[in-house]
Amino acid sequence: MMNLLSRTSVLAAALFALSFPALAQSKKYEKKVEVAGSTYRVAVRDRVVTVSKKAFVVAFTMDERDRMREAATKVTGCRVYDEFPNGAKLKAKLDCSTPVPH
Repeated sequence: MMNLLSRTSVLAAALFALSFPALAQSKKYEKKVEVAGSTYRVAVRDRVVTVSKKAFVVAFTMDERDRMREAATKVTGCRVYDEFPNGAKLKAKLDCSTPVPH
């Protein structure tokens, strides 16, 4: 009986995941990278990147934006576009169709 119950649970979970393709196919990874002496956390999900800096206070200046963009490019190798600040984070879309010159 228990074996049948566990098989049913696994089957139900698989059917649930397949019913939501975005959940089943979503790729996400995170990596830390150093830019200009600061450490940034770069999280990528599909074609959207989120870059954050762990600090008590982050002044979001154009220089900070450029460093966050550089961090995203270092991790992904893709061009960053349509970015917008979200508090101490930067969210942007990735264009990986052309390689970024280093």
